Amino acid sequence: MGRFISEDPIGFAGGDVNLYAYVSNNPVMFVDPDGEFLQSIIAGGVAGSIVGGITFVAELAKGSSVTDAAKSAVISGATSAISVGLASTGAGFLVAGSAATATNAALQKVMNGDVNLRSALLSALPPSAGGVLLGKAGLQGVAQGVVTGLISGPSSIAGNAFFPSNSQASGSGK
Repeated sequence: MGRFISEDPIGFAGGDVNLYAYVSNNPVMFVDPDGEFLQSIIAGGVAGSIVGGITFVAELAKGSSVTDAAKSAVISGATSAISVGLASTGAGFLVAGSAATATNAALQKVMNGDVNLRSALLSALPPSAGGVLLGKAGLQGVAQGVVTGLISGPSSIAGNAFFPSNSQASGSGK
């Protein structure tokens, strides 16, 4: 039948009306030891939104164009969403940090034409650590996303400020 044989032990608190679903029915690609996969997605989305918003405002404040500020916000927001979302699923710091760093580098390449690995690491690793630590501390979903986003927003700004991409440093705005 393609269904798991047991209901989710936390019932509807897992955020899904299908009590026989597990990690969007993709257990090969995802883990969910606590039955709260949807909570992890929410945490990642909230953290990414907060970090993206902080980055956008900070880039505008330092004189970047709206286009460049939006690019930085998308890169930082997506990086945080992936790192927090994966870290809070129980995937661990190294998996979440690696996936977020790779995503950040790929988005930098697509949007800016080059990659600054130091900036990618500084943007990806703190939210991953925050996702793991806050998850172990018991925060879930929106609460975890808000706290992690507020903590990791400054690291994303620092990554952009201390290690700008070549196109940002030269002002070419690719």
